[in-house]
Amino acid sequence: RFKKNAKLKPRANNTKYPHVYKQLQYIAHIFFPDFKYDAITLNHNLKCEPHKDANNVGESIIVGFGNYTGGNINVEGESIDIKYKPYKFNGSEKTHYTEDFDGDRWTAVYYKSAYFFELESE
Repeated sequence: RFKKNAKLKPRANNTKYPHVYKQLQYIAHIFFPDFKYDAITLNHNLKCEPHKDANNVGESIIVGFGNYTGGNINVEGESIDIKYKPYKFNGSEKTHYTEDFDGDRWTAVYYKSAYFFELESE
């Protein structure tokens, strides 16, 4: 996970993989510049079971990358192709999961945590 504007100190991955963090920020800047987020989770070949995001607040944006087939995100019965296509939804309210896939699949999830709203109110 990467943290944007970390109050105390950046997440370890922000400094351990600065090039990756910068590229993830660049993707957000180009494809959804008005979306406010304070955290990014980068997943590799992760197949999530049906769930709601307990720690996310409001909408999230997910986008898939890599050499894979399948791997759509299923949001309350709707199968959505996210490969190189950012998709915005409220994962804290809507049940979602990863459909089966083959190959090397990466996803980046941009979201707001409760911490984000603390910053906004300061």
